[in-house]
Amino acid sequence: MASERKRVKFDLNVFQMGLVLVGVPLLIETLIIAVLFGLYKKAEEETAKVEHTRDVRAVADRVLNGYGAASMSLLEFSFRRDQNSRMEFLHYRNHSTMNLARLRRLVVGDKAQEDIVRITERNGAFLSKALDRTFDKLNNLPDNSIMDPVYLIELGEERSRIMRALMVTSRQVADFSNKLDRETQDLTGTKLGFQRFYEFMLVLFFMTNIVIAAGGALFFGNRILKRINTVKDNTVRLAAGKKLNPVLQGSDEIAQLDSGFHQMARALAEAQRKEKAIIESAPDVICSIDADGKFVTANPAVEEHWGYTPDEVIGMRYSELIVTEDLSKATQFLEKIRAEKDADSLECRISHKKGHDVYMIWSVRWSALDKVLFCVVHDISERKELEQLKQQFMAMVSHDLRTPLNSVKNFLGMLNTPIYGSLSEKGGVRKQAVELEIDRLNRLIDDLLDLEKLEAGKMELELKPVRISSLVTLAHEAVRGVAEKKNIEIELPKEEREVNMDGERIIQVLVNLLSNAVKFSPEGSTVSVVSEMSQDSLKLSVVDQGTGLPEGAEKMLFSRFKQFVKGPNAPKGSGLGLAICKEIVSAHNGKIGVVSEPGKGSTFWFTIPIDLQTEL
Repeated sequence: MASERKRVKFDLNVFQMGLVLVGVPLLIETLIIAVLFGLYKKAEEETAKVEHTRDVRAVADRVLNGYGAASMSLLEFSFRRDQNSRMEFLHYRNHSTMNLARLRRLVVGDKAQEDIVRITERNGAFLSKALDRTFDKLNNLPDNSIMDPVYLIELGEERSRIMRALMVTSRQVADFSNKLDRETQDLTGTKLGFQRFYEFMLVLFFMTNIVIAAGGALFFGNRILKRINTVKDNTVRLAAGKKLNPVLQGSDEIAQLDSGFHQMARALAEAQRKEKAIIESAPDVICSIDADGKFVTANPAVEEHWGYTPDEVIGMRYSELIVTEDLSKATQFLEKIRAEKDADSLECRISHKKGHDVYMIWSVRWSALDKVLFCVVHDISERKELEQLKQQFMAMVSHDLRTPLNSVKNFLGMLNTPIYGSLSEKGGVRKQAVELEIDRLNRLIDDLLDLEKLEAGKMELELKPVRISSLVTLAHEAVRGVAEKKNIEIELPKEEREVNMDGERIIQVLVNLLSNAVKFSPEGSTVSVVSEMSQDSLKLSVVDQGTGLPEGAEKMLFSRFKQFVKGPNAPKGSGLGLAICKEIVSAHNGKIGVVSEPGKGSTFWFTIPIDLQTEL
C-alpha cells in the first residue's frame, strides 16, 4: 500500500514536473524575500528608535546649555547693566524655552523617555523663575548705578541657588542620558546580532534553494530522460523488428506517447501480417526488382506460374526469365518506369522452368524511397489462348462459312434461269426465304468482322469534312423503305455546317439508330433527327415515340448480343448494331448514350469532337 501511495505521489505529467521545478525554487525565493523584508522593516524600526533617542538627548542638552548661557548672561548683565547684555540674556532665555517645547514634542507617546521631560520641566521651571526674578530686580535698577550692599548679597545668594539647580539638573539629565546611551548600545548590539542572523539566514535560504532546485532538476531530469530513452529504444527496436520494452506506467505525456507507440506498433504488425497473408495467398505473382535488375522479393505464386520457388527467384535477374524476343522491349519499359517514376503495364512472355512460354502482363511502379520496382504479374496465357481461338473462329467465319453461303446464294440465283427448269410457286417462295436468311447471315458475319476490327483498333478511319445535312439525308434514304411501310415520318435537321469525320462510319451509326427507331415505333408516328453544335463537339440525337426501354437497360444496352424486346412479334436483329455504334463513336473520341422512360419513347444520342485533324 505504501509503494502504491509513493507511485501515485510521483505520477506527474511533464507540465506538473516543470511546475514543481520552477514553483518550489520560486516559493523559497518568495519566502526569503518576505523574511528579509520583515527583518529589514524591523531593523529600520530599531534604527529609528536609536536616532530618536539621540535627538531627545541632544535637545535636552540644548535646554540645559540655554539655561547655563542665560545664567552667565545674567551675571554679565549684573555687572554691566547695558542693553547688549540684557538682549543676550533674553535670547538664551527664549532659546531654552523653545528647546523645552521641542523636547515635549519629541517624547509625545514615548513613555520610556518622558522622565527626561519631567526632570527638565521641573528644574527648568525653578530656573526660569529664579532667572526671571533676578533679571527683573536688575532691570529695575538705573543703568550704571551703584548697588546696595544688601542687594548684592541677595543677588549672590540667588545666583548660588541658580547654579546649584543647574548642577542638579545637569546631573539628573546626565544620568538619564547615560541610561539612554546604554540602551542605545544595547540596541546597536542587538542590531548587529540581527544583521549577522540575517546574513546567516540569507546564505542558508540561498543554499537550500540551490540544493532543492538542483535535486529536483536531477530527479525529474533523470526520470524524464530515462522514459524518453525508453521510447527512443522502442523506435530502434521497431525498426529492427525486435520486441518492444514494456509499456511505461503513469499518466504523463511520455507514458501516453509510449502507449500510443505500442498501439501503432501493434497496428503495424497486424497490417504487416495481413499484407503478408494477402501477398502469399495472392493468385498473381507479386515481386520487387532492384536497380541491378535482380529480384528482391517474390511471393509463392511464382512457383505456380513460372515453376520456380520464391527462394530460387530471389537473386535472379529478370533477364534470365523473360523470353529473348521480348527482353529488349521489357528492358526499355522498366528503364522508362524507373526514369519517369511512373506506373504502367507491359505484356511479355516468361520462360517457364519446364521449358514452355507463359504470357504475363506486368503492372510496375517505381519506388524512389526503396529504390525498387514493385511488380504485380498476372498470367494471361488463357486469355491469349482465347484470343487465338477467337482469331481462328473469325477466320473460319470469314472464309469457311461465308464462302459456302455465297455458293449457296449463287446456286439459288441460278434457279431463276432455265438451266435447272422452272420452280413451282411454292418453291419460289421457299427459295426467296432461304435467300433472305443467307443475306441475314452474311450481315451478321459482316457485323462480327467489323466489330472485331474496331475493338482491335485495326479499322482505319478516313477523316474528311462532311456536311451534316448530307450525312443525315443518306442515312434517311437507307431506311426510307422500312419507314414508309409503317407510315412513319422521319424529320431531318437543316444543318449545312461541315465536321471532320469518317462519313461512311457515322452514316452506319445513324442508319443503325434510325432503323432501330423505326422498328420499335408504332405505325403513323414520327422519328426525329436533332443536330446540336457547340464550340467543341457535334451532337446528333434520334428521338422516337416507341415504348421506351425497361428500367436499368441503359447500362447493358451497348454490349454484344443484348436485346431487350423479346417475343414472337419482336423485331429481329443480330444484337451487334449498338455495340458497333459504340466502337465507331469511340474511335472518333466521342460518346454515345440513351435517355429513355418506359412508355415515353427513347432518345439515342452521340457526340464527336469537331476538331479531329488526324486519322485515328
